[in-house]
Amino acid sequence: MKRTLAVLGEMILMLITALVFMFWRPFHVTFILWQNDTGKRTFQADWIIGVLILALVITGIEALLKRIRIGFPQVAIAFVLTLVIGFVAKFGFTLTNFTTPPSF
Repeated sequence: MKRTLAVLGEMILMLITALVFMFWRPFHVTFILWQNDTGKRTFQADWIIGVLILALVITGIEALLKRIRIGFPQVAIAFVLTLVIGFVAKFGFTLTNFTTPPSF
């Protein structure tokens, strides 16, 4: 039960970090998925980099505390769950439509 709550807490922390990095975009890592005459679909991967940095920091702290055997699987599970929830919620995907004029 204690480890389940630890995974849940780490996952919530990673989701908050993902949201912050998704709106802040410090690295400007953008991939164009498709583009045609009417619009383009892009993916901004800054939130994945932010969550990965947080996971590495948590793993480093647990390594310093000599709890890497217990802590690494928890961080890995929380990281994978955060990625799954992020992709299902479509974090970082943007659609730009060229046919409609911009509204001022």
